[in-house]
Amino acid sequence: MGAAAALAVGLLLTTLWVAVAVATGDELAPAAVLVGAAVGCVMHRLARQGGLGAVVGASLIAVVAIGIGFVLAALGAYSHAQGASFPVALAVLDRSFLPQLWGETGALGGVLGAAGVGVAGVAVLLWGRVDRPQGSALLAAKGSGAGL
Repeated sequence: MGAAAALAVGLLLTTLWVAVAVATGDELAPAAVLVGAAVGCVMHRLARQGGLGAVVGASLIAVVAIGIGFVLAALGAYSHAQGASFPVALAVLDRSFLPQLWGETGALGGVLGAAGVGVAGVAVLLWGRVDRPQGSALLAAKGSGAGL
């Protein structure tokens, strides 16, 4: 369930990212880091686990969400610059668009995409190391008459 929820959140944020890119004509590459952070936090929070499995899972989900986001956001920015509608650009998308999409994304976009994937894994690890008070310990203290 944690992986499915993380994928849903990643795709939801990717959809918002693409919508803003289509409306403004800017690709907004830093959004990749936000997508990665959200995927990592949701993955750990709902999976209730840390460790290598959750890190790898969150990173793979972030790769999918960020990859889709970059392709569609770059296509949206490119279609906006060309004065074409996004649905038409999406309908005629093929390999001939790759140079234009890479031109929109650039090296900085690639670095931020990789950073987003890294942030997804780190978010799982950092969230897992936070100590939280145990609710059952508080209830036991309250039930035993110990003053809180």
